[in-house]
Amino acid sequence: MKSYELAKEFFDRRPDTNTEWIDIDWHNYSSILFGFSATHLGAWKKEGEHWLPSSVEAWPASRFLFNQDHELLVKTKDNRNGELAEPSRWTCVRHMPSAKNPYGIALLSSCFWPWLFKHGGFKFFVQLCERFGVPFPIGKHPQGAQENEINELMEGLAKLITDGIAVIPDNNTIDILESKISGQPVQLQLINLCNSEMSKALTSQTLATEQKQGGARAASETHTKRAGENQRADRALVSGYRNQILEAIHHVNFDGGKPPKYVWRDKKEINTDTVSTLRESARLVKVP
Repeated sequence: MKSYELAKEFFDRRPDTNTEWIDIDWHNYSSILFGFSATHLGAWKKEGEHWLPSSVEAWPASRFLFNQDHELLVKTKDNRNGELAEPSRWTCVRHMPSAKNPYGIALLSSCFWPWLFKHGGFKFFVQLCERFGVPFPIGKHPQGAQENEINELMEGLAKLITDGIAVIPDNNTIDILESKISGQPVQLQLINLCNSEMSKALTSQTLATEQKQGGARAASETHTKRAGENQRADRALVSGYRNQILEAIHHVNFDGGKPPKYVWRDKKEINTDTVSTLRESARLVKVP
């Protein structure tokens, strides 16, 4: 119970200057995107009868390595190959690590090529819009026209594009060539394809992303269910780093016993448990 009260006291205050716990939570939550996240516990200071970290700071992933035993290594100025991280000074959460890949799976890595092709497609899509988005005026000058007359005609065509009006000599003719493109341009198809691939990589669902016609309700229900499953799984990463902090605080201040656990609880689950408890109690004992 002393460890529990100490944990409540620690999480009731800010982790660092101008920093909230939600900022540190997001840093560890982003391990889904980058593969892993590490957090630094500042120098331990004695407060009353107990020792507590002076701060909790988010550090960039580029400062860390992993050895063959999946142990976290911290890069320093003196040792670029990394030094073994002390459990009482560091926390680390990883997204789906494996024996071959201790750094975890970064979802953004699977979005690299769709992102690259999407931005490349935008370039040609803008060129297509500039080329065929407005009617294409063609000016015809008589044979043997002087260079200044040709330049005057070109200036008139340019004003026709920008201002919508132009003044040209009477002996010149202008034809308007309109685009005959029908259907969705291939560049836009490429952009939409890349968007859907990145959405599937980050949200783990396909029906709501690629739902074209019909089945809107089924798509939304599937999306909601899948999003809830992802959120519950991803919150485990936030609980993981907080539990590592609680373990460090417990082992520094107490001998024996088990540290308290930090667990995400959904309000819906809490309400369901309460209703179930009352219903079962009413079956055993008459409750007015």
